[in-house]
Amino acid sequence: MNNNLSNLVLEIIKGETTPEGKIKKISQFLRNKIKYKITIIGDPQKTLELGFGSCLDKAILFDELAKTAGLKSRYRITLIDMKKALIDLSSVNSKFFPEFLSFFPHFLNEVFLNGVWQKFDCSGDSDTDRIFYKNGLTIGEPGNYEFKKEYIKKELGAFNEISDVLKNPDIYYFFTQLKSDKRKFYKIAKFINLSFFKERNEKIKGLEKMRPLNEIINDLDNLVYKYGGFPQEIEITKEEVRGVYGIVGARYPIFIYLTIFFVLSRIITSVPFSSFVYFYLGYGFLANALIHFLVKKNEHSPGIKVAINASVLLFLLEMFIFALMIYFTMPFFITIFGSVLWFAVLGYLTYSSGGARGWAAGGVAVASIYTFLFSFVFISLVLFWEYTGIGASHLNIYGFFYQKPYYAMSFLALSFLYFLIHDANNLFIWRELKYKSKTLEERTKELEILKEQLDEKVKERTIELEKAKSELEESKTVLEIKVKARTRELEELTETLDEKVKERTAELQKRINELERFHKVTVGRELKMIELKKELKKIKEEEKIKGRSI
Repeated sequence: MNNNLSNLVLEIIKGETTPEGKIKKISQFLRNKIKYKITIIGDPQKTLELGFGSCLDKAILFDELAKTAGLKSRYRITLIDMKKALIDLSSVNSKFFPEFLSFFPHFLNEVFLNGVWQKFDCSGDSDTDRIFYKNGLTIGEPGNYEFKKEYIKKELGAFNEISDVLKNPDIYYFFTQLKSDKRKFYKIAKFINLSFFKERNEKIKGLEKMRPLNEIINDLDNLVYKYGGFPQEIEITKEEVRGVYGIVGARYPIFIYLTIFFVLSRIITSVPFSSFVYFYLGYGFLANALIHFLVKKNEHSPGIKVAINASVLLFLLEMFIFALMIYFTMPFFITIFGSVLWFAVLGYLTYSSGGARGWAAGGVAVASIYTFLFSFVFISLVLFWEYTGIGASHLNIYGFFYQKPYYAMSFLALSFLYFLIHDANNLFIWRELKYKSKTLEERTKELEILKEQLDEKVKERTIELEKAKSELEESKTVLEIKVKARTRELEELTETLDEKVKERTAELQKRINELERFHKVTVGRELKMIELKKELKKIKEEEKIKGRSI
């Protein structure tokens, strides 16, 4: 993520502290500032500069902004029945559509919020949302709308990165068919964009026009190669690149050995040979270096196909120059070895072996056929030169096969048979290796898929466990709060009870004291009454004695 996008994210989410607030601001920005238009850009910075983009472009930009804001984001893709949608939307003729454009991939995003993945579809803008909704294509709220079920052909699922998206066979089919039938795609996209523009309330200049077709295709290629390429194509390209590096590495020693051979031959022998041999060696070194440079420079870019095709042309041109070198050195080889055909067979056998390694862009089989045919044609040409004496007549030296058609044709037939067996064997070996390699890759992919599925299940289980843990922690917190509240109530009740016991005890003590005082007063009164009664009785008795009545 470059500084411009980082600064933009800080500006967009300014003042927001919650994930929900941040993603809402990002969603609003994309819907308000980036208008919808059918095209292919693939680069988030370029999408910002242009101010428009397709659902793919806006989904890539959304993912970049969300991840820069510290949020967990991924892609979700749905195949839309675009033919049906546009027939209902603008009554377009169904014959207008090629088959591959019938099912259009719709890109949206998902953000991990509050323990679950939530969908965010910011592909449209206020005008396109209104157009879709008015014509009954979508349901839901703007920014989180969905296509109705009758327009959905297939759910492709969730993808963490664009590199994962490119592995999907439906996406591979769509983009490869788009490139092969790019003019129809361009025509339909132009029609759709113009139809949308006519119904827009906000008619922004430029939304009705299409970018140049070659620019769109280049952006698609750059997008694909930026994220590792289509696995279905990249494996073929990797095989071709490995073949190029392998042959380039093997050819340098061959040119060095040939240079040493010809230098020593000129020093040791008195038999002259043409200096054209040095032209061939110089071309070989330069072509080898150029091939290595082109492939190395474009190995991870859309230009790799062009580089490999250029390498094939340089390689085939070298085979032709090698034939000319043989022509100019025929007197030397015939004098020393009795024939130049041995050198020709050895040289073209080397080329043929290289071809079986996959030089041509068409694959191993096509490469072998090319090099086999070129090798056999040039060997036949050398045989013709030697048999007729064309190449050696100026020195009055005649070849081993001169005026000997039986031996010459026998050698040619044997050469043909040897080349056929040699290349067939190479082809068989390489096919076996490719088959084993493909089988291994398939098993590896199966294991990767199983690993991804297992990881997904582990993630889901982890989310469930985290959710359960969160619920348990929440329950624990609630329980602790309730326990604390009940403890506080019991403590308060205990304190109140103590106070009431003290108050009751005081009251009882007071009553006891009162009772004691009453008891004392009552008992004293009774004693007094008894004393008074005794005293009265005594007085009565005294009076009775005195004879007086009271």
